[in-house]
Amino acid sequence: MHIFLNGFRLRALGWPVCQALPHAFECFEDEVRVAEPFFAVLALLGQASLLRTHEIAKVRGVLRAMELVRAGGDIIPR
Repeated sequence: MHIFLNGFRLRALGWPVCQALPHAFECFEDEVRVAEPFFAVLALLGQASLLRTHEIAKVRGVLRAMELVRAGGDIIPR
């Protein structure tokens, strides 16, 4: 988790940051499909430029929600 959250340090050096999102079987056990979206949040908070994932649809939803929050919009449509 520290690696994902500290990716911004490489960006400060002028390098783009690519993060491969793990399945983390040891943490999520049978719910491994939620691991990649969880780590996507951490990677985005660490300012990752590119995410490698197998759970494209789930991570895309996370990206959209975080973009709405960043833009100051509502996540829940009215």
